[in-house]
Amino acid sequence: MAPPVSIPVRTQVPDDRGTTIVPDPKATGDMLQLQQAFAAALAAQDTRPAERRNHFAWLENTDAFKKKLVHFTGWYGGIIEVKEQPTGRVFVKIHISPWLYSDTLKTLQYDYVEETYEFFRDKVRLVDSDANVAKLEKQGYPVIR
Repeated sequence: MAPPVSIPVRTQVPDDRGTTIVPDPKATGDMLQLQQAFAAALAAQDTRPAERRNHFAWLENTDAFKKKLVHFTGWYGGIIEVKEQPTGRVFVKIHISPWLYSDTLKTLQYDYVEETYEFFRDKVRLVDSDANVAKLEKQGYPVIR
């Protein structure tokens, strides 16, 4: 019988993953291109509103975070609505959540922030957010070893 193989454990948290937003899965053609351009601009500008981070402060109060078993490593989300304006401006609504990393636990959390951005001339500007609204029903944090 072969000896058990040890699985290496990371000794440090991976680099920040930045912000990744995916287009609406139903988007096609010009709308898909628009959403891809928005996602690229948001990733490049990597806006990180303090209110968003504050919304997820409850995670830092969990045992896994206190014991430094789980870490924030960036943001991910998806486009849920796009409203084009006659002026050429576009308003894009997204749901966004933190990327979480753990080398010992499987992490899963359902909380998100809804943010609306103005997208114009390849620039993004946050115009609305529900980050100040606690979603208590979404704040469960199951941890599986």
